[in-house]
Amino acid sequence: MSEQQAEQQAQVISIPIDRLADSPYQPRTSYDPDNLRELTDSIRHNGVLQPCPVRQVGPNNWELIGGHTRKRAAIAAGLTHLPCIVKSLSDEQARLLVVLDNLARADFLPWEEGAAYAGLRAGGLTVDGIAQQTGRSAQLVAARIAVAGVGKVLQKLYINKELTLYALEQIADLPDETMSPKRCSRCQGVNREDAEKCAGCGNDLSHILALPVGNPQEAAAQLCRNKPNGQVADVLKRVKQSYGLDRQVVQTSLGLSVDEIAQEAVETRLRFERMLEEVGAIGTRLCKDTALAELRSATATQKASVLQRLEAAQAILRALAQELTPATGQLLEVA
Repeated sequence: MSEQQAEQQAQVISIPIDRLADSPYQPRTSYDPDNLRELTDSIRHNGVLQPCPVRQVGPNNWELIGGHTRKRAAIAAGLTHLPCIVKSLSDEQARLLVVLDNLARADFLPWEEGAAYAGLRAGGLTVDGIAQQTGRSAQLVAARIAVAGVGKVLQKLYINKELTLYALEQIADLPDETMSPKRCSRCQGVNREDAEKCAGCGNDLSHILALPVGNPQEAAAQLCRNKPNGQVADVLKRVKQSYGLDRQVVQTSLGLSVDEIAQEAVETRLRFERMLEEVGAIGTRLCKDTALAELRSATATQKASVLQRLEAAQAILRALAQELTPATGQLLEVA
């Protein structure tokens, strides 16, 4: 045995699994069940052949640097101890080694890789620095960081091979939250939910009563399911336009969420939008024409005008209430 082999052998110790914590820098949140099952069977018959690198974080506590899958397989195989090699590492060194260990895994998911790179950036490394340390290109590092926060819907579709990596990267740029775009009553263009004026014609949108219509990231994910990369850009443009996120304001459905939208559902939704716009416009006119405090001193003609507008608003709301009960299912189709 060489001196180097003797030194390595001396560093291998058996550590109780219940004293061995996962690394706080571990970005992986899922483990391939087939790989885990195969490794469990191997450990059950042959034991753990490769020691896990760890660092000591307390008198009787250690932290994994690599071997998180081995630890889970060992537990499933009924083991209580793991062979480990103890290393003396700083937090920065430990974080980097955890990332490098994961990069060697075939099942390292893009958003997990992105979270790992984001952690290195938080530790002070630049994108170029991360690329140099990991052997990746700066472009790839930046692309992975961009998908670090994708939602569960996108993750599931990607894991099920219903979304390509290109589609995942493009969709990740969309907001992952429910949005309420506004339709301009003058040009019918769809604007962002926070727009005060229409970006297309300059019309005042402050009175628009906008309703939540959906999550643009989830909508794009559903629309891009099983689509080739060549069709992804067109789908994304349509989704952006429907949520008022595109540079150009266009007339389109509010909040696309399915590939094929029933015409009856679209017509129902448009009726509701027009009704709410009318109510909002009446409310705006009332606020501009007279305040409640001034109503007492208004003339009979002015009071009659206000009453007429209130009755019109009530009529619209009654009609809207009658529509809601039979149309709820239709609304959900396009929400």
